[in-house]
Amino acid sequence: RAKEARIVFSRERQDHSGANFGSLFCESSPKAMNLIKLIGLGKVGDVCFSKKTANWILNHGNGKFSDVMKMIERAKKVNRLFRKDAKLEVIIWR
Repeated sequence: RAKEARIVFSRERQDHSGANFGSLFCESSPKAMNLIKLIGLGKVGDVCFSKKTANWILNHGNGKFSDVMKMIERAKKVNRLFRKDAKLEVIIWR
């Protein structure tokens, strides 16, 4: 039962409309992330934030690592407006 419940939860809350980066920040301002979800922060190449899942980056085709990094920096700036440093959940290897 727990497995089925998790699958339902994931389908309802996560955006699988395209290739995705998954969950991005483990710590962030909920207000900042809701603002990002609402306004989107635009698109860099084929990369954008999901309108369904605030903490989720989608790749709609040929998105590049550099595109994702630009979106991460935009999100960090919005978080700083709310006096919160966004801490990445993912590990970036350079």
